[in-house]
Amino acid sequence: MNVYVDASALVRIVTGDGPGIDGQPSWGQTYSSAIAQVETRRTFDRLRLTGAVDDVWLVGARRRLREFERRIAWLPVSPMVIGRASEQMTVVVGALDAIHIASAAAIRAFADPDLVFATHDRQQALGAMTLGFEVIGVTI
Repeated sequence: MNVYVDASALVRIVTGDGPGIDGQPSWGQTYSSAIAQVETRRTFDRLRLTGAVDDVWLVGARRRLREFERRIAWLPVSPMVIGRASEQMTVVVGALDAIHIASAAAIRAFADPDLVFATHDRQQALGAMTLGFEVIGVTI
C-alpha cells in the first residue's frame, strides 16, 4: 500500500506518542508535501520551547525524523497544488490541511491512483474522504 502521510501522522511515527497507524512498517512508497517538513519541525521546536520536552528529546526526534524523511517522496508546494488547495471544499478544512489534500490528489492523479491518505487529524480526514480517499490513522 502506497501512502500519503501528513504532518500529524509523521510526528506520531517519529515520536511514538499515541496510537500509531497499523501496517506502517510495511508501507510501499510514502509521499508527502514539503509543507510537512516545516510543520514537523515547528511542532518539535514548540514542544521544546514550552518545556514539554528537553533538548535531548529534541535531538533524538530530529534524528528519527531525518531517517524517516529519506523514505518519503516529497511533492513541492507548486502553483498547481496552491490552486487546488484554494478551491472550495465541501467540509471545513484549514489552509495547511488543504495543501496536504491537494498534494495527495495530485499524486493520485498523476502517479498513484490507489494512494491511501494517512492522518491523525479528523477534519483533514473528512476533507480527504470527500475526494474519495481511503483514510487511515483516524476513525470517523
